[in-house]
Amino acid sequence: AGVSAAQALAIGDETRDIEAAQRCGIRSGAVHWGYAHREALAAVGPDFGFESPDAVVRLLLGHA
Repeated sequence: AGVSAAQALAIGDETRDIEAAQRCGIRSGAVHWGYAHREALAAVGPDFGFESPDAVVRLLLGHA
């Protein structure tokens, strides 16, 4: 009952979270209310940036 890398989304608030997802071939989302600054997160190239938990939910439900 697992998911493939193509179906997965890793969400984090540090650059190392985004980098780990990229190394594993998983899409990544950076939350902008956590540990790292927005600019640092953007520099590592996440697939998504989230302003709020609600934005994460909207993406997961297909309403983004």
